[in-house]
Amino acid sequence: MTEELQHATARLSPARAELLRRWRYGRGVARAEAAGDIPRRSANGPAVLSFAQERLWVLEQLLGPGNSYNTIPLAARLTGPLEVDVLTRSLRHVVARHEVMRSRFPVIDGQARQVVEAEVPVDVRVVDLRAEPDPEAEAFRRATAARATPFDLATGPLFTTQLFRLSDQEHFLLHLTHHIISDGWSDDVLIREVAAGYLAFAEGHEPSLAPLRIQFADYATWQRDRLRGRSLEDLLAYWRDRLADAPTVLDLPTDNPRPATQRFLGATCPLWIPAEVTSGLKLLAKAEDATLFMTLLAAVSVLLGRYSGQREVLIGSPVANRTEPVTEDLIGCFINTLVFRTDLRGDPTFRDLLGAVRATALGAYAHQELPFERLVDELQPGRDTSRHPLFQVMLALQNSPPEALEFGAYRLAPIEMDNGVAKFDITIDLREYDGALTGRVQFDRDLFGDATRDRMTTHLGNLLAAVAEDADRRLSELPMLNGAELDRMLFGWNDTAVDRRAECLHELIERQAVDHSAAIAVSAPDGQLTYQELDRQADRLARELRGLGVGQDTPVGLLVERSVYLPIGILGILKAGGGYVPLDPRYPAGRLADMITDARLPVIVTMSSLTDVLTAYRGHVVCVDRAHGGRSTSRPVAATIPDCLAYVIYTSGSTGKPKGAMISHRAVANMITSTLAGTGIGVGDSVLQFATVCFDVSVLEIFAALCSGGRLVIPDQETLLDPEGLTELMVREQVTVFDIPPAVLELLSPDSIPSLRVQFIGCEAFGGELATRWQRPHRRLINGYGPTEATVMMTLMELDQPYHRMPPIGRPMPNHQIYVLDSYGSPVPAGTPGELYIGGAGLARGYLGRPGMTAGKFVPDPFGRQPGARLYRTGDLVRYQPDGTLDFVGRADQQVKIRGLRIELGEIESVLGEHPEAGHAVAAVHEPAGGAKQLVAYVQLDRITSHSAGELRTWLVDRLPTHLLPQVIIPVERFPLTSSGKVDRAGLPDPAAALDAIASTGEQLGSAVERTLGDEIFAEILGVDRVGPHSSFFQLGGSSLQLAVLQARISERFGLQVPLKVLFEGPSVGQLARYLGDQGIEAEPVGGRAERTRPAQVPLTWQQQRVWSRRWSYNKPLAARLKGWLDPGAVQAAVHRLADRHEMLRTVFDTDGPEVRQVISTSVRPEFAVIDVPDMDGAMRIVADEVHHEFDLRDGSLARVLLLRLDDFEHVLVATLHPLLWDGGSRGIFARDLLVLGELAEGDLPPMISQYSDYAVWEEEQRAGREYTRSARYWADRLAGSSRLLLPGRLGGEPGGAGAQHRLELPSGVINAVTAFARAENATPHNVLLTAFMLALRQFTAETDIVVGVPLANRVHPGATEVIGQFVNTVPLRVVFGDDRSFRSALRRVRTAMAEASEHQHSPPPEAGMPRITFDLMEVAGELPEAVGVELIPVEVDTGHADFELTLAVERRADGLHALMRYDTEVHPADTVRRLTDVCTAILLETINGG
Repeated sequence: MTEELQHATARLSPARAELLRRWRYGRGVARAEAAGDIPRRSANGPAVLSFAQERLWVLEQLLGPGNSYNTIPLAARLTGPLEVDVLTRSLRHVVARHEVMRSRFPVIDGQARQVVEAEVPVDVRVVDLRAEPDPEAEAFRRATAARATPFDLATGPLFTTQLFRLSDQEHFLLHLTHHIISDGWSDDVLIREVAAGYLAFAEGHEPSLAPLRIQFADYATWQRDRLRGRSLEDLLAYWRDRLADAPTVLDLPTDNPRPATQRFLGATCPLWIPAEVTSGLKLLAKAEDATLFMTLLAAVSVLLGRYSGQREVLIGSPVANRTEPVTEDLIGCFINTLVFRTDLRGDPTFRDLLGAVRATALGAYAHQELPFERLVDELQPGRDTSRHPLFQVMLALQNSPPEALEFGAYRLAPIEMDNGVAKFDITIDLREYDGALTGRVQFDRDLFGDATRDRMTTHLGNLLAAVAEDADRRLSELPMLNGAELDRMLFGWNDTAVDRRAECLHELIERQAVDHSAAIAVSAPDGQLTYQELDRQADRLARELRGLGVGQDTPVGLLVERSVYLPIGILGILKAGGGYVPLDPRYPAGRLADMITDARLPVIVTMSSLTDVLTAYRGHVVCVDRAHGGRSTSRPVAATIPDCLAYVIYTSGSTGKPKGAMISHRAVANMITSTLAGTGIGVGDSVLQFATVCFDVSVLEIFAALCSGGRLVIPDQETLLDPEGLTELMVREQVTVFDIPPAVLELLSPDSIPSLRVQFIGCEAFGGELATRWQRPHRRLINGYGPTEATVMMTLMELDQPYHRMPPIGRPMPNHQIYVLDSYGSPVPAGTPGELYIGGAGLARGYLGRPGMTAGKFVPDPFGRQPGARLYRTGDLVRYQPDGTLDFVGRADQQVKIRGLRIELGEIESVLGEHPEAGHAVAAVHEPAGGAKQLVAYVQLDRITSHSAGELRTWLVDRLPTHLLPQVIIPVERFPLTSSGKVDRAGLPDPAAALDAIASTGEQLGSAVERTLGDEIFAEILGVDRVGPHSSFFQLGGSSLQLAVLQARISERFGLQVPLKVLFEGPSVGQLARYLGDQGIEAEPVGGRAERTRPAQVPLTWQQQRVWSRRWSYNKPLAARLKGWLDPGAVQAAVHRLADRHEMLRTVFDTDGPEVRQVISTSVRPEFAVIDVPDMDGAMRIVADEVHHEFDLRDGSLARVLLLRLDDFEHVLVATLHPLLWDGGSRGIFARDLLVLGELAEGDLPPMISQYSDYAVWEEEQRAGREYTRSARYWADRLAGSSRLLLPGRLGGEPGGAGAQHRLELPSGVINAVTAFARAENATPHNVLLTAFMLALRQFTAETDIVVGVPLANRVHPGATEVIGQFVNTVPLRVVFGDDRSFRSALRRVRTAMAEASEHQHSPPPEAGMPRITFDLMEVAGELPEAVGVELIPVEVDTGHADFELTLAVERRADGLHALMRYDTEVHPADTVRRLTDVCTAILLETINGG
């Protein structure tokens, strides 16, 4: 570093000094100080695209020509006596100077390339507007229209220039450039050089600009070459770690549904932050050693967090990315995008948040050279054409506004011009001017309406002002809404007070009994009652109950059938002063018992026919059908007041136990009188009693009828379940009012009940199509909302217009208040989802006998004007429309996350409900054991065919973004319903069968076109082996640039150019095959490659069965010491890629069936952990612990990799797999592949042409074959008459105990001698070493018939040599030695026996004949590939166990043979093993030394 630079650095603030330090570290100091570090290309032919250009090229193919997305408008006002020919000449000089201005981008050999032309036409088109009434306005109009000028990337040129003449001295210059050759910085270069050229040519000489040392194509080539290997992995590791599990979708509330494909239509709101606020923000930034941008980033994060409800947000920001000085004078597309992750959790102060954002920004700047396009390809966030990947909000802060440029007698003043393109959901573009922040906020107008755009822009300004005023407030305390907004939300929209006389429910009914005594009050299956009869029978019941002690607030059970005794029982209990507790006779006995016990019911009113249900009940039982209450006709006297208990209705609780909501007379009376006043229900109306009495809608039905003088119509249970029977009853009874759930309405005809005039609809969410279908001129359709805890209904909305989505739920009813609050209890802006809190007259008293739960759900009202007022937390998500009407969004607990994306199930249900043939729809999440969450949709259809699900999916593709598309769609004729008429989600068909059906066919390519696409094209481009019809190009690892290769290959094979948009939106084999079929394309079946079909589960191989039967209690870890700098993130990424390559690392075992089966999991990956250890001893203790690590065979990973970190430059890598997953040969494959995939070793991996599951299926088939039978016979014959070899000194213990080992001391050059001897004898080193061991056993035991187990690789299945799996077969090698004691004679016998055994290695020898003494030569198990950048040292792992009684294990490494004798200490003493080792060593050395 120069002395001047050192002094300059010393003057920097700590933040900027740290930024410079990290930036220099990220680039490498030596490289940063080197001049001319970017070389010129060696060839002048086509050049590669930079990463930024690649993304823009793909977008151009996706969007098609004529779009404005990639067009950069440069507009400027030119003042002075302009000479057009001089301007043209200067522009031509700039084009000649910059190759990128002369570049075009054709596809060459399936790859997009940039080709530099020697020259291109350069013209300035002059348009004279002097005769126009307003020349400047006309110039702007024409400039706006010109934004859609199409550019042809393949042919060029990629710029146009127009000059609008406003007057003799004024001109409007418009220069349009395709983004692929330019960026914002480039505009400044262009203006500067055009001005310099103009001045020089006007003065009669050539411009004297410094020559360019490189061109943009040189930079693109350098960027591609540089961003690979260690440099690329360092950057990727940082960003992978920084964005791990980040929420890549910002779920902002929108006014309109998000289009399936983004259209990029922008609308702009101006934003101005006053100078005093800007000054406060800058002072805060300075105090926190941050920058103004960091402060703005923190504030925008808070805004987005408030609007979305998310506690983590991602925001993008552009950087010039001209990190090399040599690029500063170039025109070209250098710009890069950084992603900033802000964590809002914990409600910190804004000052604390700014500190965290500062650290985030410094880290991002230090790693800014990773192209955003490469980051997207690495993270694979899920291709979604409806939104920008990774982030959807962009924030940019320009250092200063564009300045006018004076050159000679001319003045060029840049004009800011919006290109009308919304590349993101929201773009905030600010710059500092005269001490204030000014700029614009651009919105995607497909998503946000005018009111929302203005509101959000205003809220950003409010938030910035609050931050500048006091940064020590917590985020939840920062005001975003202004005073007028708060007043409107809290008070204006809650101005619902209506002065009503407080009455009890039975008093309202008694009034009707007086006024309409002879009118029919109830029609039921068992008869009718007039109001007078109802009143008298209820009085008799009340007197009897009073005699049993029922009084104020006494809970009384009501267990009756759907009959006249239902209203008699309710009214009688209320008259006695008690509150009724409904009990449904159809409830399970356990549920009834829980309710009776929880309510502590002293009395239950029932019917004679139901007394058997109450045999265990010990309280008073009153049969309403036998009640007499004495002969008195006077009304029972109960000192009931409006605040007394009216009823207790039990609702399901989160704990699984029902909880009873206690509702007062005042609450019900307010709801009923408000409903009657608003709907006109009264005398002459017939109200259907549809809901079970245990559901609170029954309260509306019963009391709306009986408190108004109407008639209550009660159907029997069978009629309720029969749509035709229900319709007939309603027609017969002339029903005028009903409240029927949406799922049942789908089964009824809107015109089948002509008498119907008031229809309530609610209970659960429903689509707009259903509401529209039931609207009639003579009928009032009312959407009512309210939880049980708020007395049935507390908002109403009359639905009197067509709806395409779920209708609003309206405004609060009289004497109710509603508040929409965030998680901190603050009001949210209109249009923003928040939790609904309810206050007012309808609130329940609480939960019976649950004061703790009551306190948690009924909270103090911070906004109320009444002392002691409470609010009920509904758990429902709603949002205000601008006029105060409320939209229902869904349950808070219905928002789920799948693959990191937040999903609202109600949105899927709503869109499905819009299908012309669909009725009700239900979306759910299916989470199979050990599998990933999957979206499932159930759709009600009148006619179901085999194509129904596929047709619905095709229909959804155009209407929902990718992450909202259900994986499985299940058509149903009707939904199972609960007793209250709601959809019984627990009773929905199990989606597992449908998912299994898809999985079983998911790997099978059907048509010839599918086979060509999958087996030939996808496999070639992506280097994958398994491709199914549902395999997505991107999910298989395809990148944006490879999409162009796919396009080219399809064109070559089928002669059809598939639009890139089609490839992007339908990237699976099946989707592309259907598209090609629609174009009339057919393909012959592709030969040369056998199709493989596998079931979803495959059997264990016989090798795995033997491992399973032995119940192995220990593992054999593979360990290596690595010296040199190592990136743990890169190692973890390599482990994941290794799992992608080898299915066995993703395998679990299903033990539920009669046979154990192995299943390839889509979600299981090897465990990975980095553990700091103090020294090598500590590392070895962890390695020893891995020997006994227990795996979860069914659901957990059966592979784990630990990186034990001694320091930054020394690690121990430990890999442990369950014995079911690998064998000795697999260890070498594992090590090689991991090192190559982690770029720690050079070379390319061979393609995978099969997996272990393929071998398992093949091996099962072989067992029934002739070859298998022949081999089994060979082993039986070969081992006939053999006996087990017993060594002298044997201890007599049973095998399977602890193990020990004794090393053979072999000279360093012995391997060369063994190899030479083997070649001379036409044998292998394995044969030689095995012969020495068998002869040692012969000499040691004096036996001539020797049987030794020899592990053979058994990788006879195609491709098995590259597969991790349990293949090994330890075959019994039997050799009968004669009297000839020569080594060569013995070698020939061993070689012959080995050849025969190898021929039959695919077949398992009988376990009864398996020897307990074995020999094992491991050629590669301990030998790791040659490393790059690190030193690899194998670490021997002593498991402390012996697999066999005795094993001679020899490893062949580069530095020689390493041999040891492992033995079972329960069977053999150490001295015996040592003596056998000495004999074996002596025989080997004597033989190779020529003895």
